Amino acid sequence: MADLRAEIEEQLQALEELRKGREAIVNHVRDLLKRADEKRLSTDKEQRKWSRALDHLEDGLDEAKAKLTQCEGDIKKLRKKLEDGAPSAKAHRRPADAPTADAAERPIAEDPITAAQHILSAPFEALGHIPLQEIALGRRYLIARAHGRPRTIEQRRLAGRIELANQCRRRLFSAASATPPQERRKQVLLRNAIDKICAGRFDEATEAEIGLVIGTHSLLAQRVDLDDTSKRLRDVLSEAVSRLDQEENGD
Repeated sequence: MADLRAEIEEQLQALEELRKGREAIVNHVRDLLKRADEKRLSTDKEQRKWSRALDHLEDGLDEAKAKLTQCEGDIKKLRKKLEDGAPSAKAHRRPADAPTADAAERPIAEDPITAAQHILSAPFEALGHIPLQEIALGRRYLIARAHGRPRTIEQRRLAGRIELANQCRRRLFSAASATPPQERRKQVLLRNAIDKICAGRFDEATEAEIGLVIGTHSLLAQRVDLDDTSKRLRDVLSEAVSRLDQEENGD
């Protein structure tokens, strides 16, 4: 009985930490919504871009709030168990939201369908570790399926997760996840695409690689915040997109 009580107390402590992390995410997304709306109101040329970001952030906020509510519910249940006396091992069930061991690492997706599956199946706390390559490919899948306007529940959930993965990144999510950032692994498709285009080897770049470069550049352009690393990548991608434009226009 003492061992079981200690196990429940350990789960409760872990869930309390999870709740703090999820509460921080909810608050941060609300702040992002406010700042994205300010950007929308301050420009005439990019209102559509920021309106789309607002819609997708709202979808992401819905899931973030639902995850927070689920976590709070699990905490209440565990507290009640401790107040009532720890149950028998047979009666005790691990809360659905209790942190579990890290899943095995998987290779980074190199096609839109697999990327979308990865994003939809990723644990909530792992969203900030999804590499840009997968986010861009997942967004391409969404655009192809939803024609730019997510309608189904799954499409809206994917749109929200893509926006959270792009906007929040590791800064918030890392505190609640011990999973090593996937961006430490080689994003071969994106790296090769940038190298080919910046070197002027346009005939070697596939349609998928060109689309990935343009899509990743678009993601960074839609971020409310950009750290120094992201700014450097944005500049590299801007050069690549500029070279693509020049090639297309015959300059």
